[in-house]
Formats: sequence, structure tokens, C-alpha cells
Amino acid sequence: MAPATIRFRGRTYPVLDCLHLGRRDYLVLKSLSAGLRERYQVYDAVARDLRAVLVLPRSTTTSRHLANLKHLAIRNSANFPMILEFHPRNDHVFVIQAWVWGHDLGRKLDHAAKHPDSWPHPAECFQIFRRLAHALSQIHRETGLVHGDIKPSNIVLVRNRVFLIDFGNAWTLEQSVHRAPGDGLSGAYSSPEQHRGEGFVDFSSDIFSASVIAYQLFARQLPYAGMGGKAGARQPGNANTDRLVPVSQLCPHRSLMRDEFWQRIDQILAKGLALNAMDRFATHDPWLTEIESLNDLLKSQSKLTPWNDKVLKALDWVGSWFRRNGSAR
Repeated sequence: MAPATIRFRGRTYPVLDCLHLGRRDYLVLKSLSAGLRERYQVYDAVARDLRAVLVLPRSTTTSRHLANLKHLAIRNSANFPMILEFHPRNDHVFVIQAWVWGHDLGRKLDHAAKHPDSWPHPAECFQIFRRLAHALSQIHRETGLVHGDIKPSNIVLVRNRVFLIDFGNAWTLEQSVHRAPGDGLSGAYSSPEQHRGEGFVDFSSDIFSASVIAYQLFARQLPYAGMGGKAGARQPGNANTDRLVPVSQLCPHRSLMRDEFWQRIDQILAKGLALNAMDRFATHDPWLTEIESLNDLLKSQSKLTPWNDKVLKALDWVGSWFRRNGSAR
């Protein structure tokens, strides 16, 4: 019989249920479900640690999905939780994953919205975006999976690493046409083609979702006047493109970074947020190339002396003044 509560790391957790999988009992502490998938936080009494349990229906599609998840388990990547075990039972398959101890980006953004002084510096925002891009690119390159549900609550920050969690909605390109309606749909973070229910959704959908998060980090609001991917939900194309305000015009701490940085990040996000998938980065390679080029720029600038940095910022200001006055004529 499962206990009513457990004490772990100085905190008391109510026990909601008990899952007997393999030769172990997993005490269910919290439902993490979202959308059409079941996902739970559980306590493994043998390992004396928390785990995440993903529940998938048994089917031909799920079998192919599990083959890709097993590939992730073998990889033991730094970008997604280690998959420990698979347990088929009746009509479901239970996937046991290591628990990632870190900070949920969704909660970090919620806290920062209530306490603006704690909002990440633009340089930190860029590094979160950069690491997210690398995590997604690794998944695309090594497994052929489209994550399909990139949103702040599915991103965990652990020091200088970014973990992507909840692969219950992931699919291969071949599987995309077999997805259930609404599978992986997460409001403004989902791509326009997901909102339109298109049969073929590829890697550029994840690039769009990651770009929405980057935009939110810099601008403190969602792109396309808060609509995100919903801006292209009714029809393909870029009818609402003019509603995309560059983050350089919205970031309260624009002065902390030089003009060249903002010009480059505006270009990267504008392409990543194109409402027409054909206008985005064709693959993750050119996307990463642009991001890493900007990162190299930041590293070179960090080596400048304080005096040189002040001179360059002054030149940036002069250049901005001439551009504003020139356009006013």
C-alpha cells in the first residue's frame, strides 16, 4: 500500500497513486499532463530520486515513435533527459526518464513578469536562445524527430545548459500526417502550419516556436501583437508580417547592447518567425550558422577594453542619430 505522503529533499509530497512497472513501485506525486499525452512526476523508492513517466498508447505509430526515443536514450545527450526504461503494459507503454533538476523557463518568465528587475539581461536572453537552437538542431540531425511542442514550460535551465523535456508529441517527418488533430498545439508558441492543421509539418515548425520564445525573452511580449503562430492560422502566407515589430524597438534594455547586435538578432528572428514556412531557414544548419556568427561577434566585443567599448557605443549612437535624421528627410 502506498504511503499518503513522502518526505524528499526537505519537502513533503502528497502521493496521488502508485505505478508498478517492472520490479519497482513508482509513487505518483504530480500530473504533468498537457494536451493529449499523460506525463507524471513520480518518486522511485529504489533509486531514491524523482523520475518523469511518459505514457504512450500502444500502436504501430507509437512503436516507430519509441524507436526514436530509444535512440535518444542511447545518445544520453546533454540536451534532453536520459531515458532509463520502457515498460509495455496492456494498451500503453510507460517511458521512465531521469528527472531534470533545474529552473522551468515558463516559471522564470512568470516570475520576471511580476518582478521586472529580475528579467534576464539581453546577453543572457541570447544565450538561452542559442542553447535552445543547439538542442533542437541535435534532435533534428541525430533522430529525425520534430519536437512539435516547444514552449517555455518544456524548457529547463540547468546552469549554462538547456534541457528539452516532454517528447510525447514528437514525430518524424513520415509520421506527421498521422498525428491526431490538436496534438502538440500550444497556443501562440505553435507554428502557423500547426494551427492550420496541415498534414506535413517539418523542422521549421520547431524553429518558429524557438523564435517565439526568443522574441518573448527580448521584448517581454509575444510576436505579432501577442498572437505568435496564431497570426498565420487562417491562411498560409505572410499577411500579418507587418505586425511583427522588431525586438530592438521593444527591449527595455536595448542600450545594454550595441546596434550591430540588434540589427543581427532582428534579422534572425524575422526569418525564424516568417508565417510562411518556406520563408524561414530551410534547415537547422543555416539557422545555427547565423546564431553562432552573432555569438562570435559578442565574444570579440567582450575582449574590448572599457575605453574602446565606450568609443564604439558612442559611434553606434552617432550612426543611429544620422540614420534617424536621414530617414526623417
